[in-house]
Amino acid sequence: MLVADGSSPAPLAAELSRQLVSHRFVTPGSSDLAQTVSAELHAGFTRLAVQGGDPEIAAVIGAVLEAGFAGRVDLALLPSRERSELARTFALGDSLAEGVRRLAHGDPYPIDIGVVTGSFGRMAFINSVSTGVLAGGPAWFPFWPRPLRVAGRVVIEGGPTPVETMASGVLVLNGQFWGDWIGAPRSTLVDGVVDLQLFTGTRRQLSRLRPAFRAGMHVRAAGVRRLAVSRAEVDQPPGWQVVVDGIRVGRGPFSVEVVAGAVRLAV
Repeated sequence: MLVADGSSPAPLAAELSRQLVSHRFVTPGSSDLAQTVSAELHAGFTRLAVQGGDPEIAAVIGAVLEAGFAGRVDLALLPSRERSELARTFALGDSLAEGVRRLAHGDPYPIDIGVVTGSFGRMAFINSVSTGVLAGGPAWFPFWPRPLRVAGRVVIEGGPTPVETMASGVLVLNGQFWGDWIGAPRSTLVDGVVDLQLFTGTRRQLSRLRPAFRAGMHVRAAGVRRLAVSRAEVDQPPGWQVVVDGIRVGRGPFSVEVVAGAVRLAV
């Protein structure tokens, strides 16, 4: 049991005992998470439960991949006070009792995980990588047609042919949702690819996409170019922020790849 959102483990411990679920708590610091998870895996504990948001879940899965246990770990999500797009994708509720029941008796469902690499290092992501004008997240997505920062040259290598264009931002989604919006209506967690979208319109054009974005219809707009890739190199302006699962991690070019069936999620 990895309680990563700062919650008290007491309610969870009580519910685990009530449902007669054998368990142990592990509370590593962020600096030694990888070492702690690796030690537990090599000791034979390959059934993990995480209470936290997407960044915390991704960090645990990243430690699993780093330890060489891809495809060999069962993962359960426990209700958290932090938002999780992964939990939303599977319509997992806020009931602690139901969360414990899932980890004990849920069906294992292999899911893909994304990995992003740049000057900031290498890290797993559950849901999204966003850059440029999209780095502010869906809540910031352009409201008003003011002048946008100067668009930059973006080159994508990873599909059948390289793509080169002037763009305002890049969005990579592993699942369907981006905040309250349907960011990638055709994406799933079991298709072996991520949905990479290039936004090439002006701020005025992007502001008009807000209603369409809520229903996933923005992908049909002239200012959006979509690629489904299992691996890609993204050369973008060095000053563009890179945000991974809502956390700013660095700037500049990056690469993404998909680890298919990285963990088996209890659902």
